[in-house]
Amino acid sequence: MRRFLLLFALVATALFVVAGATGAGSDRDLDGFSDDEDNCAAIFNPDQADEDDDGVGNTCDSTPGIAGDESKIVLYARDQRGRPAPGACFEATINTSGGGQDTSVVCDDPTDAGWAEIDLTTGQNSVAIEQGDVPPGCVGGLQGTSEHPFAAGAWQVVDVRYRCGTPDVDRDYDGIVNADDNCPNVFNPDQDDDDEDGSGNTCDKSPGIADETSNLVLYLRDQDGAALWNACFNVTITSNDGPQEPDESCLDTTAPGRLIVELNAPDELKADVAQTAAPPGCPGGLKNHLMHSFTPHTWRVVTLRFKCGAPVTFKDVLDRSNKHAVHNLRVVRATKQVQLRLSWPRGAAGFDVVGLSVKGRHLASVGEALPPLTITRLRTATSLIVVIAPAKLKPGKLKPGLLAGTLNFTIVGRNLAGAARATTRVTQHP
Repeated sequence: MRRFLLLFALVATALFVVAGATGAGSDRDLDGFSDDEDNCAAIFNPDQADEDDDGVGNTCDSTPGIAGDESKIVLYARDQRGRPAPGACFEATINTSGGGQDTSVVCDDPTDAGWAEIDLTTGQNSVAIEQGDVPPGCVGGLQGTSEHPFAAGAWQVVDVRYRCGTPDVDRDYDGIVNADDNCPNVFNPDQDDDDEDGSGNTCDKSPGIADETSNLVLYLRDQDGAALWNACFNVTITSNDGPQEPDESCLDTTAPGRLIVELNAPDELKADVAQTAAPPGCPGGLKNHLMHSFTPHTWRVVTLRFKCGAPVTFKDVLDRSNKHAVHNLRVVRATKQVQLRLSWPRGAAGFDVVGLSVKGRHLASVGEALPPLTITRLRTATSLIVVIAPAKLKPGKLKPGLLAGTLNFTIVGRNLAGAARATTRVTQHP
């Protein structure tokens, strides 16, 4: 398998979770679970842990049911608006009764962002926690050391706050805060700096690439400047022996924004790149083949532009062993309302849409105090229509960008006896 440097910076966006007025679909605590599904509807708890299975989450349960020989410390990472801030890491030093110490790094999970857990057991007296990596595009977090003793059967919550997604934090919106960005005015989520002079390759007139290396860098952005994913490319390398077999490289949500193709002397002469798939709802990008010939010590940047917001249809076949289908797509600044229409055959047990969230990003929040979102649902025997929009504002106050970000949702099959097809049509309304 040909090696391709799919090295990406996580999009520096905090999780903008569906919220609104109390009622069906609302989410008062901004933890990603609607009030009617949230086991702590008024308290931020994106983990939804419920040790004693009494329907009340540990975070708001006076008797959470943690075993007596256990003690849990949970760090909730949140941005300035209370939304989960993905990408946080912490250094945890556990002190034992024998005087020993054990230090490890705990991070949130990109697929379950906003919280990290540290477990203590009998014989572990305490834990000292310090801030490690802050979420991309954010500043703040734990100041100094946070000490927590072993407390039998306890669920201890540490609320960690960050400031994310503002121009003074990350003015080029590439996910790297200004103070750490080696090209603070130029989008370069890779941050590569081959000559280690403090200026990234993307903005360095003499990047210092080795003579035997030639790089082609593709930056994928939508019309708002946001990094994209779910695009695929076939890369064919031609060497002295002729063209090699094409390799397909795809970008996903854990690594959005860029693809690097590296050629190495003396054998590799050129690379032929062809786009095989565009992000859902985002036509554009590379229309024809892109040829990159080996040129010593070069860092060639090509920005591929996509126009997102086109209607998208997802078709999922679910059964009892596969009850979930996860989807995500870009919502552009011009969008004022998103509609999901989920339909299924008559006679199928039924389907639902859960986990609705919009990861807000920087360009959406510049100069704006973002309102919460409201969700309305209309269900029939064979369909479900879900409408997402900013909370009602005064006439003329609905400005572009209030919905811009990444829409995430999961299709769930309910009481499926066999395989059934669900079709979801997502439309962005300007």
